[in-house]
Amino acid sequence: IHESPPEFRVPHPVEDDTLVSAYAALRHALPLADLVLSTREAPALRDRLAALCITQLSAESATAPGAYSGIQRGGGEQFPVHDRRSIRAVRERLIGLGLSPFGSLDPESERDPATAP
Repeated sequence: IHESPPEFRVPHPVEDDTLVSAYAALRHALPLADLVLSTREAPALRDRLAALCITQLSAESATAPGAYSGIQRGGGEQFPVHDRRSIRAVRERLIGLGLSPFGSLDPESERDPATAP
C-alpha cells in the first residue's frame, strides 16, 4: 500500500506482493464479491490486480472534499492519488490486458446533475 501522509506511521507496512496475495485469497474465498482498488495505488499494481481479481477500479479520482461539486470544502486531498491516468487510458489498458471494461467514459455523466458545475 502506498505511503501515507508524513505525520502518520504505518505500524505494519504491507508490500505489494502481500497485498496481491491478500486480494487473491479474498477472490478465492469470496468468488462473487466486488473487489475494489482506488487510485491511491500505483498504475502497475492496479494493472496487476485488475488482471488477477479486481472487479472495480476508479479513474480520474478527485479526493478533496467537494472536489466533484467544484466547491472545495476545507483541506486538501484525503489521500494522494498515484494513478492519474484518464478514464480512457485505464480502459485502454484493461482492454490491453484482455479484460472487458464497462462503465462510463464521460466523468461528467457520473455526477449528480444537481451538483455538477
